[in-house]
Amino acid sequence: MAWGPISVGGSVSGYTLPTATASVLGGVKTGSNITNSGGTISITKANVTAALGYTPPTADALAGKAAASHTHDDRYYTEAEMDGKLAGKSNT
Repeated sequence: MAWGPISVGGSVSGYTLPTATASVLGGVKTGSNITNSGGTISITKANVTAALGYTPPTADALAGKAAASHTHDDRYYTEAEMDGKLAGKSNT
């Protein structure tokens, strides 16, 4: 089977792209704090801050912090345990 160019006769101006909804795939417009240039959608850090109402952390701010999977073992004491252990000790 050979494929080739498709030609459409007459006017094709009658088609309107529907507005996208939860159940209809269609066209959307970019909202505030978002730019669209040449089909590329972009957002800046300043626009993220404006949209969220706070400044999200950067990778640099998170450098050196413990990973989310970081856990402690059982070699730690609670404040109450330490208070009990230190109660009989001298201040000198």
